[in-house]
Amino acid sequence: MNSRERLFIFSAALLSFLLPFSCKRQETIGREPAEIVKQIAADTSGTFSLVKSYGSIGKYGSIAVIGSREQCRILGNRFLTVDDVDNIDGLSRHDGLPDFAGETVDLLIDTYNAPYTVFTDESFITDSLREITVLNSLFALDSLCYYSEFNDRTKLVKPRSKVLVLSSSLCSEYGMFDVDTLIRIAGGNPLIVDPCNAMIDRAFSMGKTDIGVWTSPVVKDFQVWESIWERRPEDDVTFSVIAPPSGRFDGAGFRDFLRRFHAHRPDAKLDAVLVDSYDADLDALRGEVEKIRMNILEDDLMFSRILAPEFVFIDEISALTRSCYDILRKNNLFTHNISYPVMKTYESVESSGSFLYVELGEDYYRNYVQNSD
Repeated sequence: MNSRERLFIFSAALLSFLLPFSCKRQETIGREPAEIVKQIAADTSGTFSLVKSYGSIGKYGSIAVIGSREQCRILGNRFLTVDDVDNIDGLSRHDGLPDFAGETVDLLIDTYNAPYTVFTDESFITDSLREITVLNSLFALDSLCYYSEFNDRTKLVKPRSKVLVLSSSLCSEYGMFDVDTLIRIAGGNPLIVDPCNAMIDRAFSMGKTDIGVWTSPVVKDFQVWESIWERRPEDDVTFSVIAPPSGRFDGAGFRDFLRRFHAHRPDAKLDAVLVDSYDADLDALRGEVEKIRMNILEDDLMFSRILAPEFVFIDEISALTRSCYDILRKNNLFTHNISYPVMKTYESVESSGSFLYVELGEDYYRNYVQNSD
């Protein structure tokens, strides 16, 4: 094993989930939590104690970004470099200092399970993906780990995470609720950021009321956005979810999106489109809007009537980082250290039919995260 590749596995308590659920801490909630949440809540001495201690992590905990390799790479670069907010007063303006100065960002690259879109069987996604999201979150919260899967004596320490960032919109519906519920049952205040709610919150903060969601056919098939909106409707806000079959998030894909939106709601307008994709080039899409407003092509007049004068795209990358910033500021959890953000990377690998995490070295961080476009 490479000296830089230290394998982290969950404590024995984390692996002893097969306990009968007979716990009075279970709260009455409208949605049934995943079975793994019930099992952990019944474990009074092990994993549940880990979750109960979440509130004591404090400002020196890390920001955990959980998702596929590409999602983590893109978000990692964003957390390192973004300067959208004045760190003194929190207003939206550049101040020459990274918004996450002094913070540690842990990338949990879930190679073993991602991409989550490969889960096409409904029972599998509603059970296994929810369990995977909980397990990934528990790894982020844990500080106790072992040197390797072959050595259960040598213990290592990793940062505990104060904020969890779920990068996949599928996990917004299949897993986020379960992690939130588990932390609440343990008496904590869950600080979790997910793409769907982050983009909706961003649209509301900008005063948008005619909202479209541009997502992929897989996410649309599982009614992810519709389910989330059903639990948080707003008066006087329209909400439409469109998934063009091509799955392309480019100029042609946007025109197809508008064509389908018009067929669905002929007299409606849009003042915001939430772009549920890490592949979209926002600058190119904004350029496409300018072309549409010039009425060059055949359908441009129809499209331009759909787009409100103050129309905007809202992407999950900027929405996630801004939501994370707002949470840290609201809860006074910034370290306030004047230094560049620090990045640590971990990757999930197979182990005895399940998965554990490998810490990746500085070379990986420099070559793949820091120096990638």
